[in-house]
Amino acid sequence: MDFLVTAVVPTRDEGLNVVDTVERLLRNSPPWMDVVVVDDGSSDGTPQRLATLARDDSRLTVVAAEGLGPARSRNRGAREARGAYLAFLDAHCYAPSGWLEPILATLEAHPETGVAGPAIGDTNNVGLRGLGGTWHDLSLDMHWIPDGGPGGEVPFQPAGCQVVRREVFQQVGGYDEGLSRWGSEDVEFCLRVWLSGWAIRVEPRSTVYHYFRTAPPYAVDLPQIVYNKLRMCFLHFDGPLLARVLAPQLAHPHAAQALARIFTDGTVDAARVQRERRRRDMAWFCSRFGLLA
Repeated sequence: MDFLVTAVVPTRDEGLNVVDTVERLLRNSPPWMDVVVVDDGSSDGTPQRLATLARDDSRLTVVAAEGLGPARSRNRGAREARGAYLAFLDAHCYAPSGWLEPILATLEAHPETGVAGPAIGDTNNVGLRGLGGTWHDLSLDMHWIPDGGPGGEVPFQPAGCQVVRREVFQQVGGYDEGLSRWGSEDVEFCLRVWLSGWAIRVEPRSTVYHYFRTAPPYAVDLPQIVYNKLRMCFLHFDGPLLARVLAPQLAHPHAAQALARIFTDGTVDAARVQRERRRRDMAWFCSRFGLLA
């Protein structure tokens, strides 16, 4: 069977959350979408539960991995994908019936758009939605754009659900595998899409609901989070704008350790490659959305 869309779901110790996510994706999506789950070393029985689902539905593929982290897991899943579009979803989402078609319609109507996604709802408060993300200040923390607008182009579509043209994903190099653990991988990916000449849109006719946890089911490495944000800064910012965004980042604990790593692990070379490939720079991006003024 030919598939138009492949949904890629990375998971690690998500338990019944990922089982529910996958079951609903298979139930509430068109038959021309398949699902690839990348299990990143779960020890909670997830692989066995997913294997049972896969035996009953040939649209589901489960890939066993170990220690990849979110960015590499998504890239690993993309290598197994059969669709012309890649739909990346978190392993704790609820995709209702009809969630996918408006997003594909948006991509078809706007050929300059490389990534599109739904409004993101809250499973604990279904009346609350965000229409993409933005920055409020030099901390570079992502904030939700409040519901109520018409949608359209946004700085960031969060990783809870990003639908990407396959050729765009390949052109920008997928998710940055230098971000080996949780933090900033979705924002960094969106930056590369914008700077490569593509656009990102949110489609409010579609909603995917996300389970917002108070804590992840695995240990979060704070130095790695600091490192990821610093790496994003060095990959994409230049000159005075780089100096401005670095100042608050370097005030974080573990910043010195992260900075030393950046100057020895190939980040500087990767930044040079990014600058050679891009068609826009961060000054353009910030001006386009009125950010960091």
